[in-house]
Amino acid sequence: MPGDHRSIKFRELEFEFSGTPQVASGDLEELVVTLVCPACQGEMTKEIWHGPVYGGKGWLRRRPPAPPDGPQVFICACGYPHAGRPPESPDTGCGAFWAAALR
Repeated sequence: MPGDHRSIKFRELEFEFSGTPQVASGDLEELVVTLVCPACQGEMTKEIWHGPVYGGKGWLRRRPPAPPDGPQVFICACGYPHAGRPPESPDTGCGAFWAAALR
């Protein structure tokens, strides 16, 4: 069952992704992607900022951003402790990474 975390040892390794990411519009110009790590089965959420690099105020309502074309690379950020994770690692997951299309 997706989301049932497995306590595996930390390894930086590429995995095939066969799940279906859930994509929702967040505030302003971001997409909120929820998916399950193919290695440890931990559920994670990632915000992808997808808008202009300039700011500004306006009275026109913006359209929600569309998911980017092509696969996006994800790194496990399940938030669970994994044995062997180096203390200098900026990630909070098992070390798995994979590509997933959001459309």
